[in-house]
Amino acid sequence: GGLTATGSGERVTLGWTAPNDNSGGSGVSGYKVFSATGSAPAGCTGTPIYNGSATSFVHTGLTDGIVYYYRVCAYDHVGNTSTGATTSARPAPEYNPPSAGSVPPGSRGPWG
Repeated sequence: GGLTATGSGERVTLGWTAPNDNSGGSGVSGYKVFSATGSAPAGCTGTPIYNGSATSFVHTGLTDGIVYYYRVCAYDHVGNTSTGATTSARPAPEYNPPSAGSVPPGSRGPWG
């Protein structure tokens, strides 16, 4: 299925759509999410950062400005695992513009 990643303040939010299971109709049981820096995880092995049935996951505690790569793999109850889909995202500091009340109405601020 489709995989998206959106980075914001020290986190990446991942979302994906459930794939069609064409391996005998056994149905998707869950998903494993793998993460790496430098390049996408090579496959669906190793220790996942998420293992469950949801179609979204928020990876927290990240360093802003670093690119994080992801692979999401689906598996079924008979042990079949997909090759996975990959994406990447870069968390960046959240931008908080000044509130409307910080400049008096009718004022042009320090620029005149």
